[in-house]
Amino acid sequence: MSPADKNLAKQYRLRAAIPKYVKFGTIAAIGVALLVVAIGFYRERSKASFRLKGEHAQLSKDVIAEVNGYGTALLGIVNGQGAVDFGQNNAHEK
Repeated sequence: MSPADKNLAKQYRLRAAIPKYVKFGTIAAIGVALLVVAIGFYRERSKASFRLKGEHAQLSKDVIAEVNGYGTALLGIVNGQGAVDFGQNNAHEK
């Protein structure tokens, strides 16, 4: 076998081994991801669960801006004709 043929055979062996290396890398990445998830569950198991306190909603009555007459009709679709913007970023469309 000539040196050129040996070099070509070496390149073919490397190319043939690439899927094996990708498979091992993928399995390792999945294993690391599962380990990270398991560690996260283990660390969070002793913490108290989140409980939302029931309170009455209080919306702002301060009107910051009011826009009238900006509605458009395009292909039979009609958008709103105006909008009111309140103090705590609570918008209401007319």
